[in-house]
Order: sequence, then structure tokens, then C-alpha cells
Amino acid sequence: MATANGQPRRILLDTGSAGLRVPKEFLGNAPIQRTGQNIKEVLGDGTILEGRISLC
Repeated sequence: MATANGQPRRILLDTGSAGLRVPKEFLGNAPIQRTGQNIKEVLGDGTILEGRISLC
């Protein structure tokens, strides 16, 4: 998958999740719209994802 016209990157798609989360370094210099909404997701394997929801 490529985001923000960047280089293609491998992603792991979790079919039980809503939306797609990508690390900010995947976005390069793309303009980001910050929503101010913080999230914490705990995946089935115990992995914890924390961050802010942004749109690009």
C-alpha cells in the first residue's frame, strides 16, 4: 500500500478492526489534519496501539 504518494509499504490488515492505522513515518511530508482524538486499541494478541487520529 502507498499513502500520500509515498513509497509502497507492507501492511497487515486485521479484518476485525475498523479503519486502517499507519505509523506517522509512513506519511512522509503529506499534509496532516489532526483531529485531537486520542485512541488506545488492544488487539486480540495483546498488542496495544496508542496514538492520535489524524487525516491526510
